Amino acid sequence: MPRRARTLATGEYYHLYNRGNNRQAIFFERENYLYFLRQFRYFVAAETADVVAYCLMPNHYHLLVYSVRRRAIEGDAAIYDVRTPMR
Repeated sequence: MPRRARTLATGEYYHLYNRGNNRQAIFFERENYLYFLRQFRYFVAAETADVVAYCLMPNHYHLLVYSVRRRAIEGDAAIYDVRTPMR
């Protein structure tokens, strides 16, 4: 079941993360990591958030972002999981 678009509150930090099904790998070679970062920058980081830190591992990733503009996150909800703002 697809998730609804989420709206990020401006001026808040968010921890975005996801993991492969059954902890399977989601990145198989160097180009997979680079592709993910390019897509993330294009769809989210360009207008929505500043990336504070990130960690990409073979079967999951973590991104710490600071929301700079109020905008719904669009696209495939399977790319990330957004929790409440970090305080």
